[in-house]
Amino acid sequence: MTAENQPRVRALEIKQNPAVNHGNVHHWRWLQRALADAVVDAVVDAVIVTTGRQAYRREAGLAVVPEALLGPSRNA
Repeated sequence: MTAENQPRVRALEIKQNPAVNHGNVHHWRWLQRALADAVVDAVVDAVIVTTGRQAYRREAGLAVVPEALLGPSRNA
């Protein structure tokens, strides 16, 4: 299978907390394990949206993005 034809899964999780800790990524790890068993070549992109101020990447490429970076506030 070529890279263009790979099945792609994108996961999005929204947290009300500004920080993401080790315990907050358990759903992401579960999804990785489940897909590894079902679809060997799946490419998974995952983002946790938070109320924090900084965007960064955690282990295995998990992106943490503040909601403010997604677009303008409705109150603006």
